[in-house]
Amino acid sequence: MTERFDQDARTVDWILAHVGRDLRVALPLGPGKPVTLINDLVLRACDDRSIRLQIFTALTLERPSQSSDMEHRFLQPARDRLFGDYPRVEYARLLHDGALPDNIHVIGFVLQAANWLTPHRGRPRRWRAWV
Repeated sequence: MTERFDQDARTVDWILAHVGRDLRVALPLGPGKPVTLINDLVLRACDDRSIRLQIFTALTLERPSQSSDMEHRFLQPARDRLFGDYPRVEYARLLHDGALPDNIHVIGFVLQAANWLTPHRGRPRRWRAWV
């Protein structure tokens, strides 16, 4: 029987109760990734280290960052039009910050190079996670 949930947190509770705490999640290449659900899974695994989470992803799309006022004025209209209210991907934020816990592994096979070439604290772990 199909169960439907209107909140991602309830969905995560159901997944943990029925699937277990050793999770492997594959994300599609094209549009339609369940970003809010993945974010809730990642945050739950951050809070509860007994959850092992492996994320297999083709491409993690992120809003381009801006380092200057000129870049902001140039990119902001395109960012708003292309990304709208698309949420930030938590596992990508944790990778950028070098803060991805050991119980979460991200394996990707398409790297959005412009977002990942700048040096960050977690760089060695980040690069070995891409195929």
